[in-house]
Amino acid sequence: MSSSIQRLTDLRRLDSRVVTIASARNHLAVADLVDESIGGLVLTGQGSAEAIHRLRLAGSRFPALVEPENTKSATASADNPFGCVVEGGLFQRTLAELLADQRLTGASAVMTPTGQIRAQDSKTLKAVITAANAIEDDDVVVMAPLAPQWLGDTHLQQLVAVLGTSVHPVAVCMCASDKNPLEATKATIDGYKRLFRDVPNLIAYRTDLSGLGAIACGATSAVIGLIPSHRRLAVVGQASRASNPAVPTPHILIPELLRFTRVREMQTRWFVSTDPLTCDRPCCNGAGIDRFDNSREDAVAALRHNQTALSELASELLSLPLGQRLSWWAARLRAAQAAHFELSQRIKQEVSPPADLRAWLRTL
Repeated sequence: MSSSIQRLTDLRRLDSRVVTIASARNHLAVADLVDESIGGLVLTGQGSAEAIHRLRLAGSRFPALVEPENTKSATASADNPFGCVVEGGLFQRTLAELLADQRLTGASAVMTPTGQIRAQDSKTLKAVITAANAIEDDDVVVMAPLAPQWLGDTHLQQLVAVLGTSVHPVAVCMCASDKNPLEATKATIDGYKRLFRDVPNLIAYRTDLSGLGAIACGATSAVIGLIPSHRRLAVVGQASRASNPAVPTPHILIPELLRFTRVREMQTRWFVSTDPLTCDRPCCNGAGIDRFDNSREDAVAALRHNQTALSELASELLSLPLGQRLSWWAARLRAAQAAHFELSQRIKQEVSPPADLRAWLRTL
């Protein structure tokens, strides 16, 4: 293999990073904005392998991985945790072959094609970790797509115990189709915090800004989505539902509020009679954050804004010693709560913090 696409197999390069998940179709919109020292890309969807291959040929040096399709399309079982299914009724692909495919792209590490693990299915959870522990390669990340119920008091202790036996890093992802899986209750966030506090070598995967909170609580890194469909995994057999599919304007990251908000909500509710908030970053040059429409050009511009804003937050957090990160997150949460109050006063209508942010605040 050419030295220009030499694999970056040292898993320590994934530590202390905020990685962006992006589709193969749109990854070039943000690839040049990825900070090689603290960032990276996970590519998802059709063409991901080819996209990473091209990034390596172009000389990119940040960590880049391919998300296994199986995590989105299959349910794990104790007998078949990694979806090594018969293809065309003739040949069965082994786990080794599936991982080898990822290595051929120049991916920095390989991710097990784990199917989604149902609530209370401890037999399958154990089978996933046991089978992954049998893999002797040192470039493996174990995917663990979980039902949110695993974070409840009834199952959390077992989840902590089983994941704690993994010899490889584990990427923990919560699955839900119609809402943020972390927004339900304070207990859900409490479980999320304890999981990353008590289990080493965990990656918070497909999250929103709660991934920063996970790092503050002990996660080695986080993989954060810039669009709603990349901030969770839809449950197998259930289509992911947009909050309002009739208005397909982009969601914009507003760091001061620690939230992503759809542009149409800003246009029709927040800034109808007042000037919009502006962004002074080079990607926006002082323009209003409600300017984006549903054109292809604005979709790209919105992604670039989101990546730039996310990188700033990541840089703030990751520049701190481990012992100071939780205090930073708590201060950021309180500042975001105050910023919501100030925005409400400015536009003369209430803007409440998102449900997951409120749940985090209740844990402080």
